[in-house]
Amino acid sequence: MNDHPALTLIARRLSKEWNSWGVQPPKITEGSEGVTLKSAFSLACGQQAVLTAEITPGLNRAKTANLVLGTHFACRSVPEKALLSLCAFLQEATAQLSPMALLVDVENSRLLIRQSQIIALEYPLMSRPLYDACLLLIEGVKQSANAVISQPMAPEQARELAQRLAVSYHGVPQQ
Repeated sequence: MNDHPALTLIARRLSKEWNSWGVQPPKITEGSEGVTLKSAFSLACGQQAVLTAEITPGLNRAKTANLVLGTHFACRSVPEKALLSLCAFLQEATAQLSPMALLVDVENSRLLIRQSQIIALEYPLMSRPLYDACLLLIEGVKQSANAVISQPMAPEQARELAQRLAVSYHGVPQQ
């Protein structure tokens, strides 16, 4: 039984949108909390990145839903001595690249780029802007994070690296 027909409809629309980009066919999973989509695409370096969407009911279930779009990809394993610098890098990058958030999954050696939003059920949804942003950011994020991981640096240096990443993405310094 489908407890979330509106969420399933959103997932099908997203699936159709994602199929038009040439990513792997998305898998839709319905759970007790909502609906999840999962797909994958190839990076320029030949690795795979996973694209996900988590759709849950909003505060007003009849009119809104919560959507968390994200992608994750492999990075080097993170030694404990690099955690402080990596956290500083990710915090600054998240601040500079808002509304996107950069996260690390230390246990599985993955970096994540996520964006969450509240969506109105009555309006069409587009996830292409986040996908395009990820395509632009992934290589820079990987290179920067791997630099922080392989050469532990002071948190201030890691923040400066995140600011340079943001400048390369935005084209101008953000205040």
